[in-house]
Amino acid sequence: MEEIQKIPKVDKIKIEDFGIIKKADIEFKGGLNIISGPNASGKTTVINFLKDRYNLKDLPNGEKIMLHIDRILGLNETILMDDVLVTLDERGALETLNKLSTSGKQVILTLKDYVDISKVKANIINTKNFELKQ
Repeated sequence: MEEIQKIPKVDKIKIEDFGIIKKADIEFKGGLNIISGPNASGKTTVINFLKDRYNLKDLPNGEKIMLHIDRILGLNETILMDDVLVTLDERGALETLNKLSTSGKQVILTLKDYVDISKVKANIINTKNFELKQ
C-alpha cells in the first residue's frame, strides 16, 4: 500500500516562512481534518511542510488513493492526502469525506472550495487564517 503516506499523529504545527506561508498556527484533531481554501492559499504548503518534517516522498494522486484505511493505519498514525478528491464530483467527494470522518483515524487532507463541507463531521482549517508572504 505504498500509495498512502503515513506519519505519526499530529496535534499542532507552527509554520514560519515555509513556501508561501509566512506564519500559520494549526491545530489538528483526531479524525478528519480538512484544509480548505481557494487556489494558492497555502493548502498544499501545509502538506509539504508535514512531508518535509517527516521526510516523506510524493503523496498519492487521486487515481491511486486507497480508502480501506482501517486496514492500513495503526492507532497512532495519520494519513496525508493532497488534492486527491478533485477527480470526484461533489456527491462522490462527500461520500468519501464521510467515510474518512467515521474511520476513527486521523486524516489530514486538502480540499478546494467546490464541496459543501458543512455537511461533513470534520475539523475545518481555513487558509484565510494563514499569513501569506507578499
